[in-house]
Amino acid sequence: MVEAIFGNRTAEKVLLFLVKNDQSYAQEIANRVKLSLNLVQRQLKRFEAAGIIAGQVRGRMRFFSLNPRYPFTPELRALLSKALTFLPAKEQAMYDSQRRRPRKSGKPL
Repeated sequence: MVEAIFGNRTAEKVLLFLVKNDQSYAQEIANRVKLSLNLVQRQLKRFEAAGIIAGQVRGRMRFFSLNPRYPFTPELRALLSKALTFLPAKEQAMYDSQRRRPRKSGKPL
């Protein structure tokens, strides 16, 4: 939908995922948006070099989120949030994150 603005579909999917989930790591993004890990890592590297996103190391993982110091973050977030509303429900579900912590034992699904 906004791929023409960002140059390619990978860039669009990565940014849409980060807007919907606030922060994530490369493997989760690749799995959820059905792209190869290499493509996602390259795109994250480009966005980080441009200052659009910020990476933070926690343990052995690197989490990415939109950079709050980037001057156009509020406008970018608003544009991407609006773009998400125009996607079909099935495609919107693709950007939802999965549960990150284990379910308490004995708790019903």
